[in-house]
Amino acid sequence: MFPLSLLLLAGAILGACGGGSGSFLPTIAAAIGGSQSTTTPSPVVHTGPKVRVVILSLSNLAHKDSDPQKGLEALIQRFNASHDNIEASVLVVPPEEAYDRYLAMVTDGNAPQLVGPCSIGTIASLYDTWEDLIPYIQRDNLDSNDFFPQTATLSQYGGKTVGLPVGLYPSFILYNRSAFDAVKLPYPPHDYNDKKWTVDKLRELAMQLTFDSGGHIPDQVDFNSQEIVQWGYADSHRSLRGMLTMWDAPTQGRGISDNYRTALINSSEWLEGMSWVSDGIWSNRFIQSWEANNPFQAAAGFARGTQAMLHTDLSFFTQNQALTFQYDVAPVPFNRKGTRLAPIEADIFAIPANASYKQEAWEVLKWLLDPQQMVELCQSYGCLPARASGAENYRTWLAHKYPGLDTGVIYAAISYLDNPNHEGFIPEWSRVEKVMNAGLNQIFSGEEKDAEKVLGEVNGAVQQILDDYWATHK
Repeated sequence: MFPLSLLLLAGAILGACGGGSGSFLPTIAAAIGGSQSTTTPSPVVHTGPKVRVVILSLSNLAHKDSDPQKGLEALIQRFNASHDNIEASVLVVPPEEAYDRYLAMVTDGNAPQLVGPCSIGTIASLYDTWEDLIPYIQRDNLDSNDFFPQTATLSQYGGKTVGLPVGLYPSFILYNRSAFDAVKLPYPPHDYNDKKWTVDKLRELAMQLTFDSGGHIPDQVDFNSQEIVQWGYADSHRSLRGMLTMWDAPTQGRGISDNYRTALINSSEWLEGMSWVSDGIWSNRFIQSWEANNPFQAAAGFARGTQAMLHTDLSFFTQNQALTFQYDVAPVPFNRKGTRLAPIEADIFAIPANASYKQEAWEVLKWLLDPQQMVELCQSYGCLPARASGAENYRTWLAHKYPGLDTGVIYAAISYLDNPNHEGFIPEWSRVEKVMNAGLNQIFSGEEKDAEKVLGEVNGAVQQILDDYWATHK
């Protein structure tokens, strides 16, 4: 998965287009009111030499023990050997070069035929650049019911499906069993029906698992907040939307109304969540501030043993060094509404709308979406196959690779995914994300600790962006 690199790519592309004009700006009117395409694409008819399908892929520099692109390339070689009239190739572009390369290819009329795997955020932020896949799905009777519920629609906006997932990254609470054992605390429950597993119970455990260099915990008089050596909890979701989604606001991970016109950043649910986080950093002291720990190193902190619990997703295991202590996973806890949302991320493939050989690109994508190829690709990338029919083989492989890991917790998390997704489509995606994450930075840096004030200001700024957008997009 490429959560950081691809989100930066998407933001850079939108920013380069002025953030409010240019061909890459998502057309929100089409996204929420456009009708589904009724044009049925014609099947591939080969009358000449092999058609070349270029797959634009980004190298995952954070992958700890292998180059996942090699897995994709090996699969594509097998595709080519079994198809006489299509020759696919993988164009690997490092994240630092991806913006310039993708922008040049699309604007010069030389778009790649297929792009992926890429994040939900990249697909959403470049909404207008993608082909609607629904006509292809319908024509070829692709069994979308075989995808885990709601996952095939993670990139569906206004009746258009602009991408399909190959792999999923469900989220959970990763915990250090050794840290629990050291203070004789029971592990978090693995039962999704256990109503006692709440955000308040998580807070209670996290405070007992936070201690300073003298072994004192936050509730003790002698606790020294300047010498904390282990924090009880961290969250590796680096965006405001990603961090607050679990609190289950009306539009879940979007933070904007269903008609995309009204900012809802300061909803009561997100305010409750942001207050919980702020108090956890500055009052209860079980969450690291960004002064103590760079926000992009939350997962690395868990790997070092300085955090007892981490809200993360499946990508943790491919992007961090092997853990030297005993660990396991538990469900994301119930929020104070009594509901549960476990933010999900995904590896998605999409076809650019101005690609020259879209029919052939679909044939390659359809082949990659076959459960057998999907499982192999996910073994390279570290994701979980998006189709249920691939679950048994992959789960066996996952259990062998990570002995003792409760794979049932990971699979069950899919049923609690956020849809609308925390990386999903919003107008002016890059600008709104920047404003929201600046607010999150204020809380974690201590520049402003009042969650209500921060979210109120963020909400006002986002509303202005939306108002400006709608003033020119009727």
